[in-house]
Amino acid sequence: MGLDYRMPHRRYLIRRFHAVGAGRAIEDVSITGRAEAIHAAEHHAQDCLGVLVLDTDERVVARFGDVPASS
Repeated sequence: MGLDYRMPHRRYLIRRFHAVGAGRAIEDVSITGRAEAIHAAEHHAQDCLGVLVLDTDERVVARFGDVPASS
């Protein structure tokens, strides 16, 4: 089975949470492809407090590390 070029790859949002003083900073990065987004998020999680991977409907696809409940 090969790639289906009729259907574009979906975009995913990697939301990274960083410690800044007593608070947190949020940084969003957009990436194409579910597997690629999850793989990248695993690596990002090593450098920050926590990481979420969200689909285009803002549903959580993956969660790594310490992510605030209100996210």
